[in-house]
Amino acid sequence: MSRWGIALGLGGLLLLPPVAAHAADAFAWTPADHPAVIRGREVGNRFDLLAAWEVTLPLDNAYSADNRRALTALEQRLRAVPAIRKVIGPATLLDVAVDAAGNVSAVPVHARGADGGGVSPETDSEAVRQRVVRRADALGWFLSPDGRVARVLIYTDDIDGVRPGIDRAVTGAGLKLSYPGVSFGQAPLWPDPRDAVARWLAAACATAWIALLALASRGAWQEAGAISRRRAGLVVLAAACAAGAVFGLAAVGGVRADGLRAAAAASVATITALLLSGVKHGGADGTAPRPPRAVAIVAVLVVVAAGLAMGRLRVGTQQWRASPLLFVSVRGDFDQPVVLRELRRLTDFLRAEPGVANAWSVADFFFGVQRTGDEPSRIPDSADEVRRLFVRARQDAAVRLALGGNHDEALVAIRLDQETEVDRLDLLDRLTAYLGTELRTALVQIDLDRGTLSPVTRSLAKGILAGDARERILRICARSGRNLGEPEMMSVERVARQAAVFATADPTRLRGEFVPEVRALVATQGHPLSVADRDKLTTALAAQSPDASVEEVRAVLASVYGSALEPAALETAAQQLAARLVWVRTHHAAAMNFKEMLFGADLPTEGMLADEVRSATREAMGPIVGVPVARDNPGAFRLDAMAIGGAANDRALSDHWMPGLRVGVAVGAIVLAIVLVLAGGGRGLLWWPVALAPAAIAVLVPALTRDPVGVMFLSFWAGSFVGGAVFATSFAARRAA
Repeated sequence: MSRWGIALGLGGLLLLPPVAAHAADAFAWTPADHPAVIRGREVGNRFDLLAAWEVTLPLDNAYSADNRRALTALEQRLRAVPAIRKVIGPATLLDVAVDAAGNVSAVPVHARGADGGGVSPETDSEAVRQRVVRRADALGWFLSPDGRVARVLIYTDDIDGVRPGIDRAVTGAGLKLSYPGVSFGQAPLWPDPRDAVARWLAAACATAWIALLALASRGAWQEAGAISRRRAGLVVLAAACAAGAVFGLAAVGGVRADGLRAAAAASVATITALLLSGVKHGGADGTAPRPPRAVAIVAVLVVVAAGLAMGRLRVGTQQWRASPLLFVSVRGDFDQPVVLRELRRLTDFLRAEPGVANAWSVADFFFGVQRTGDEPSRIPDSADEVRRLFVRARQDAAVRLALGGNHDEALVAIRLDQETEVDRLDLLDRLTAYLGTELRTALVQIDLDRGTLSPVTRSLAKGILAGDARERILRICARSGRNLGEPEMMSVERVARQAAVFATADPTRLRGEFVPEVRALVATQGHPLSVADRDKLTTALAAQSPDASVEEVRAVLASVYGSALEPAALETAAQQLAARLVWVRTHHAAAMNFKEMLFGADLPTEGMLADEVRSATREAMGPIVGVPVARDNPGAFRLDAMAIGGAANDRALSDHWMPGLRVGVAVGAIVLAIVLVLAGGGRGLLWWPVALAPAAIAVLVPALTRDPVGVMFLSFWAGSFVGGAVFATSFAARRAA
């Protein structure tokens, strides 16, 4: 067979596909012992996210009655598709309400339009939209605020096999699409980072460099002399070593496999190039050529500069860039209100970060709960009420996705903005810094209604309430596009501190609000009081301290009723009245604080922004607050948070690749020096800077700019290393006749 036939045969090996297609694995190319990878596997399995695909539908109005029915039908049709084992969509979102007696009810949001009958379709659609937009978790998972986008999650291990069934389900559901005929998106929440391009890019780059080198240097090689088969083997060895240097010593199996493929491709390509340029048995025994002096000097300078700059090189792979979401796994007791508030505080931080389109958690569920007589909606103050609401909402789509079955783990989901240029690894670094320094990982719940608190503890707790309210309100305003000036921010801080520290009251109005409570009490006692006695009782109660105890209320009642009430009846009446008066005082102060907060910051008094500000202001009034303490405090509620998902996998890959990259390049350079000596003796070592120069030039710019480099650049870099190695070694190995 001619050398051309051999060359073509070897080159054809590079075109063969992999022996077997890989199975989907979101954790391919990750270091198995990395904490984020270990946690990611656990959470992915527990929340069943590894096989979840997000189907995105462009609709004319997701809240219209027709599309609500069609979305429900779509979920039913998708569940009937073979190989789809689960479907979660907006049809199972629940509208949860609590009546004045504390009873919890829940109905599907899509089944509830405007209250009453005979409303127009537009009013019905807007009523549903208003209920959904109060829940950031529902918007994040399933619907856009304007109703132009709806999402459904399907769970399957064979996405290619179910695509025809998805097409049929969407077509037959009767959805009114905003762009008929336009295909809908299907994206895995945790994508497999491997594809044909990524797995064979390094091999292709090495082959391309050798091919270009062979074409450009063929004449120069022939002038430099012939090369023996033994020395040709050294050239092939240099090519294989250089191709694998960037990948071969990384602490990640998938990356090392890339290095092996690149080394094999470089070997085949080098053999092909040498066969085409001529390989002789034995070869000439003359002196090995030397590189031109100017070329050698420039090469030395470039290599030295690259060596000095190498420490600044940053690896930042983007293998999971197709993932639309990033997650934070937070472990703790999520039946506890203070833990839920800290979860929401983390979510608020993420919403304000550049590159984040939206962030949400199960804490957002409570803002959508309608409460009779207790506005605004907020996280309850009682762990028992939190449990009751979670139990009633256990079938809610968003709650199921974000809260573990035992309420001991929750997910914060982050939808990344695909249109911005913000590096998601930079976002991950900021998130990691927050989790390490700002997240309160151990909290003791303080109840300000307890009379046994020390003044120091009470002052600390109220200071935390005021600070958290100020922080939250400023973030709410920034997220809503309300840029507050210095006077408005000072007003927010003043009212937040006022709400937390002082019992705001208008004595005249408060006395008037006490009148119905006193009348209701008197009516139940069977001992009517004169108008003068009722006024005396009302005035005395209104003049009491906001922290008045049951004993103080009993003393006022006793001074008015005298011996008309038995001790047992007096005690019962005092307890009932004290509880009602606390409720009246709280709502009286809340109304005043709401007004001052909204007017002082020049905010609207109606709408979502106003409701969110009212909610934050109300929580500043207590009575509960989570005080951060040391993690070893025996009575603390502990939180353990870690970022997981695509960007976290990229960070793990990047961090574990860099040490192996440095060692691999150093080992490759040393082996290359040895090969050059074997090929050309002492003169062969003069080609060493020339061999390293292409790779040195390639790495200078990203090393100096500190721009993170990914698989594409590293593959190109490996190719440049191969090109330089083959170029220099082939010259050092040649002998003139």
